[in-house]
Amino acid sequence: MDKFLAAISAVAIILIAAGAGMLIMFGDDVKTTPVATPTPKPSGNPWDSIPVYTISGAEDIAKKFVTDDETFKFDGMIDTLNVNGVQATVPCGYDVIVEFNCSYGGYGDRTGNTVTDAITPHKAVISILRNNVTAAVLDETYDMVTEKYLKA
Repeated sequence: MDKFLAAISAVAIILIAAGAGMLIMFGDDVKTTPVATPTPKPSGNPWDSIPVYTISGAEDIAKKFVTDDETFKFDGMIDTLNVNGVQATVPCGYDVIVEFNCSYGGYGDRTGNTVTDAITPHKAVISILRNNVTAAVLDETYDMVTEKYLKA
Protein backbone atom coordinates (compact mmCIF):
# COMPACT_ATOMS: atom_id res chain seq x y z
CA MET A 1 0.00 0.00 0.00
CA ASP A 2 2.89 2.39 0.76
CA LYS A 3 4.30 1.86 -2.76
CA PHE A 4 0.90 2.69 -4.27
CA LEU A 5 0.55 5.95 -2.30
CA ALA A 6 4.13 6.86 -3.16
CA ALA A 7 3.43 6.29 -6.88
CA ILE A 8 0.25 8.38 -6.80
CA SER A 9 2.05 11.16 -4.94
CA ALA A 10 4.88 11.12 -7.48
CA VAL A 11 2.45 11.36 -10.41
CA ALA A 12 0.57 14.24 -8.75
CA ILE A 13 3.84 16.14 -8.14
CA ILE A 14 4.91 15.63 -11.76
CA LEU A 15 1.53 16.89 -13.07
CA ILE A 16 1.60 19.94 -10.83
CA ALA A 17 5.17 20.74 -11.85
CA ALA A 18 4.34 20.30 -15.54
CA GLY A 19 1.33 22.60 -15.24
CA ALA A 20 3.39 25.24 -13.44
CA GLY A 21 6.07 24.98 -16.11
CA MET A 22 3.49 25.47 -18.88
CA LEU A 23 2.12 28.52 -17.08
CA ILE A 24 5.60 29.98 -16.71
CA MET A 25 6.51 29.23 -20.35
CA PHE A 26 3.29 30.39 -22.03
CA GLY A 27 1.41 32.49 -19.48
CA ASP A 28 2.49 35.91 -20.83
CA ASP A 29 2.49 34.93 -24.51
CA VAL A 30 -1.17 33.90 -24.76
CA LYS A 31 -3.18 36.73 -26.27
CA THR A 32 -6.62 36.85 -27.80
CA THR A 33 -7.85 39.16 -30.53
CA PRO A 34 -11.56 39.92 -30.87
CA VAL A 35 -13.15 38.88 -34.18
CA ALA A 36 -15.03 42.16 -34.55
CA THR A 37 -14.69 45.67 -33.22
CA PRO A 38 -16.53 45.81 -29.93
CA THR A 39 -19.19 48.38 -29.25
CA PRO A 40 -17.67 50.89 -26.79
CA LYS A 41 -18.89 50.61 -23.22
CA PRO A 42 -18.10 52.66 -20.13
CA SER A 43 -14.62 51.88 -18.78
CA GLY A 44 -13.77 50.62 -15.32
CA ASN A 45 -15.44 47.23 -15.60
CA PRO A 46 -13.28 44.15 -16.37
CA TRP A 47 -16.03 42.90 -18.69
CA ASP A 48 -15.67 45.97 -20.95
CA SER A 49 -13.13 44.25 -23.21
CA ILE A 50 -15.67 41.62 -24.33
CA PRO A 51 -17.18 42.40 -27.78
CA VAL A 52 -20.85 43.39 -27.67
CA TYR A 53 -23.21 42.58 -30.53
CA THR A 54 -26.38 44.65 -30.32
CA ILE A 55 -29.55 45.06 -32.34
CA SER A 56 -28.77 48.74 -32.98
CA GLY A 57 -25.26 47.79 -34.11
CA ALA A 58 -26.71 45.20 -36.50
CA GLU A 59 -29.16 47.80 -37.87
CA ASP A 60 -26.31 50.25 -38.52
CA ILE A 61 -24.21 47.58 -40.25
CA ALA A 62 -27.18 46.52 -42.42
CA LYS A 63 -28.02 50.09 -43.47
CA LYS A 64 -24.38 50.79 -44.34
CA PHE A 65 -24.20 47.56 -46.35
CA VAL A 66 -27.34 48.46 -48.30
CA THR A 67 -26.24 52.03 -49.07
CA ASP A 68 -22.84 50.74 -50.24
CA ASP A 69 -24.48 48.14 -52.51
CA GLU A 70 -24.54 48.72 -56.29
CA THR A 71 -28.35 48.64 -56.51
CA PHE A 72 -28.76 51.42 -53.97
CA LYS A 73 -25.79 53.44 -55.24
CA PHE A 74 -27.25 53.43 -58.76
CA ASP A 75 -30.59 55.05 -57.87
CA GLY A 76 -31.59 54.33 -54.27
CA MET A 77 -33.70 56.94 -52.54
CA ILE A 78 -32.10 57.66 -49.14
CA ASP A 79 -35.27 59.16 -47.65
CA THR A 80 -37.03 55.79 -48.13
CA LEU A 81 -34.35 53.71 -46.38
CA ASN A 82 -35.87 52.04 -43.30
CA VAL A 83 -35.11 49.10 -41.04
CA ASN A 84 -38.36 47.17 -40.90
CA GLY A 85 -37.41 44.37 -38.53
CA VAL A 86 -34.60 42.57 -36.73
CA GLN A 87 -34.63 38.90 -35.79
CA ALA A 88 -32.02 37.29 -33.53
CA THR A 89 -30.97 34.11 -35.32
CA VAL A 90 -28.09 32.64 -33.30
CA PRO A 91 -25.97 34.02 -30.46
CA CYS A 92 -24.31 37.18 -31.81
CA GLY A 93 -26.35 36.92 -35.04
CA TYR A 94 -29.23 38.86 -36.55
CA ASP A 95 -31.30 39.03 -39.72
CA VAL A 96 -32.10 42.66 -40.48
CA ILE A 97 -34.85 43.64 -42.93
CA VAL A 98 -34.10 46.89 -44.75
CA GLU A 99 -36.58 48.42 -47.18
CA PHE A 100 -35.99 51.21 -49.68
CA ASN A 101 -37.11 52.50 -53.08
CA CYS A 102 -35.16 52.98 -56.28
CA SER A 103 -36.02 55.32 -59.14
CA TYR A 104 -35.76 52.52 -61.71
CA GLY A 105 -36.34 48.78 -61.89
CA GLY A 106 -33.58 46.18 -61.75
CA TYR A 107 -30.59 45.28 -59.62
CA GLY A 108 -26.93 46.16 -59.37
CA ASP A 109 -25.13 48.77 -61.46
CA ARG A 110 -27.43 49.23 -64.46
CA THR A 111 -25.26 51.78 -66.27
CA GLY A 112 -25.74 51.34 -70.02
CA ASN A 113 -28.74 49.03 -69.61
CA THR A 114 -32.33 49.78 -70.50
CA VAL A 115 -34.24 50.40 -67.28
CA THR A 116 -37.91 50.87 -66.49
CA ASP A 117 -38.77 54.37 -65.33
CA ALA A 118 -40.80 53.42 -62.26
CA ILE A 119 -40.24 53.79 -58.55
CA THR A 120 -39.38 50.28 -57.40
CA PRO A 121 -39.69 49.15 -53.78
CA HIS A 122 -37.03 46.73 -52.50
CA LYS A 123 -36.75 44.52 -49.43
CA ALA A 124 -33.30 43.32 -48.35
CA VAL A 125 -32.63 40.66 -45.74
CA ILE A 126 -29.13 41.17 -44.35
CA SER A 127 -27.68 38.38 -42.20
CA ILE A 128 -25.10 39.54 -39.67
CA LEU A 129 -22.93 37.38 -37.43
CA ARG A 130 -20.49 38.97 -34.98
CA ASN A 131 -20.83 42.35 -36.72
CA ASN A 132 -19.99 40.90 -40.16
CA VAL A 133 -22.42 40.54 -43.09
CA THR A 134 -22.62 36.84 -43.93
CA ALA A 135 -25.44 36.98 -46.50
CA ALA A 136 -27.62 39.59 -48.17
CA VAL A 137 -30.59 38.91 -50.43
CA LEU A 138 -32.67 41.56 -52.18
CA ASP A 139 -36.31 40.81 -53.00
CA GLU A 140 -35.61 37.06 -52.67
CA THR A 141 -34.09 37.42 -56.16
CA TYR A 142 -30.66 39.02 -56.02
CA ASP A 143 -27.53 38.17 -54.00
CA MET A 144 -26.13 41.49 -52.83
CA VAL A 145 -22.82 39.92 -51.77
CA THR A 146 -21.97 38.41 -55.17
CA GLU A 147 -24.03 40.99 -57.13
CA LYS A 148 -25.70 38.16 -59.08
CA TYR A 149 -29.22 36.87 -59.53
CA LEU A 150 -30.12 33.84 -57.43
CA LYS A 151 -30.69 30.64 -59.29
CA ALA A 152 -34.34 29.66 -59.60
